[in-house]
Amino acid sequence: MGFILRPRLSLLDIDIDKDWRGHRIDNLGSPATPKQVCRWVDRVAPTDYLKDRFAKILHSVDFAEKTLDLPEWIWTAHPVYDGTYLYAGGEFGMFKIDPIQMKIVSTLDFPKEFYELVGLCTDGVYLYGVFYSGHLAKFDPENLAILKSSLPYDWTGYNLGFDGTYLYATYSPELGVGALLKVDPITLKEVTHITFGGEVFEICFSGDYLYVGSVSPELPARIYKIDPVNMSVVSSLDLVPSPPPSMVSSLCYDGHYLYAGTDTGVFKVDPAAMSVAQSREITNGVDYISSDGTYLYLASYYSILKIDPITFNVISEWSVGQRTVQVLSDGIYLYAVCYPPGVGRIIRRPVMRIRY
Repeated sequence: MGFILRPRLSLLDIDIDKDWRGHRIDNLGSPATPKQVCRWVDRVAPTDYLKDRFAKILHSVDFAEKTLDLPEWIWTAHPVYDGTYLYAGGEFGMFKIDPIQMKIVSTLDFPKEFYELVGLCTDGVYLYGVFYSGHLAKFDPENLAILKSSLPYDWTGYNLGFDGTYLYATYSPELGVGALLKVDPITLKEVTHITFGGEVFEICFSGDYLYVGSVSPELPARIYKIDPVNMSVVSSLDLVPSPPPSMVSSLCYDGHYLYAGTDTGVFKVDPAAMSVAQSREITNGVDYISSDGTYLYLASYYSILKIDPITFNVISEWSVGQRTVQVLSDGIYLYAVCYPPGVGRIIRRPVMRIRY
């Protein structure tokens, strides 16, 4: 008995984009019309079955670049995507955003004692935030209500992360000193903490270990590898090529390697050996780095760079045209976080990386 062998859809991995002349390039998703994309798909899709699958996805993608302006800067806390909504916060409030319509769904005004949200994360059910004022807060993502709050120490809060069981918050007890707190997400009370001989900001998880990056100008850019069970420093790595960076602005883990954005460039780090595998100088430094599992996206001054994590080559550049400090991908769209004077701005454009 015969049978029809269909192509394995998981093997089809396509980047779709066009430059201003209409030529296809591996770009970040320059504005293109569905007709342009469908004409290209018609040339490369090997079967009518695949063309039909492409068409259904493409019809659901808005190819227009969209901008949402919020009433305040939101550059201090990384926006969070929970699979349905975006959440962003600033000095005085937090915003729940519909990423499809690019509209604010609801807002929350922070109590006066909560000054400037600097870290935001989710455990899949609730949102958690740490403030520059030192406060920790647990939010209901449905209506942004504050469910619980605490002030572990009268320290300066920097950032927040979640490893599946506990929250981890970076603080600065005093100038030139950093601290990492392990926090119970139910009670928002401290479990334990460790201190560092320099301020630390970024937090990243590899599944077994935590990584935090230093931001002290008097020290080299340093990454600490932390055992989350006993909260001890396993090892550390100083990023010291020429020119030496002075701070780790962002950390990202893609399942294989740890990537560090610094004020001089980007570093690929073997997390097991804690050694630099590759590095690349970026002229304006890196404010933020993220991964979609295949590519790296770097926020660098007025641009977002798309990087091949294997070759470390710059594949393309999205010239945002305004100060860009963060970049987030939900798999279909890229969200650039900018701060023009007086507002917090999020710009969305399609990545158009379609993967079956």
